[in-house]
Amino acid sequence: MKKALDAVPFTKALWPQALETLVRAFADDPVATHFFPDVSRRSAGMAQIFRMGLGYGLLHGEVDVIGDAGAVAVWIRPEYTHVKWFHLLQIGILQMPFTMGWNTTRRLLEFERFIETCRHRHLAIPHWYLFCIGVHPDHQGQGLGSALLRHGLARVQAARSPCYLETVNPRNLPFYKSQGFHEVGEKQIPRDGPGVWSLIAGMDG
Repeated sequence: MKKALDAVPFTKALWPQALETLVRAFADDPVATHFFPDVSRRSAGMAQIFRMGLGYGLLHGEVDVIGDAGAVAVWIRPEYTHVKWFHLLQIGILQMPFTMGWNTTRRLLEFERFIETCRHRHLAIPHWYLFCIGVHPDHQGQGLGSALLRHGLARVQAARSPCYLETVNPRNLPFYKSQGFHEVGEKQIPRDGPGVWSLIAGMDG
C-alpha cells in the first residue's frame, strides 16, 4: 500500500517503528558491514547507534517521519554539530562498551571524530547536518525518501543555512545530487574502512 508523502514531526510513540526503519534501511550499508561484519550482531549494533542518533536529534535537532515512521530523517541544528562529550553522555555513550565491546566502541568513536573533522573542514560556517535518512525496505521506491528530504531542506532553506551530509554508499550519490546537493570530497574511513563522500546543499559550487 502506497503511503502518504506528508512529513510530520517525530513523537516518542513512534520510537520502535523509527528504530526498526533505520536498522532495516541500513542493514547492508557499508558502515554497518564494516563495523559489524558478524550479521548476527549487526542489527543490535546498528540499533544502538540509531538509538543514540534519534536521541541526539530529539535533543539538538529535528526528527521527521512519514506516516507510521516508514521513513525517518534525523537533522542536527547548526549550534550542535560540534559534538561534545556532555552530549554523548546525554544519549547513552557509556552503554556502548557493554553492548558492543570495547574494540568496536573505540573504532566507532574514532569514526565519529573522523567524519566530524571532515565535515568542519569542508564546511567551516554554521550549518545543518543530516545525520541520517532511511526508508523501510517495505516502502522503498514510493518517493518517501525524496519527500522527507525536501521537507527537511525547506526548513534549512528557511533558516538561510547550508546543509551537509555524508554517505558511504556511492549508489546514493545520484539521489542526493538530484535534490540539490553537490559533492565536495571523498575520503577513506580509517582502518581499511569504506569510502565516504561529503555533500553540501545551500551554497554555490
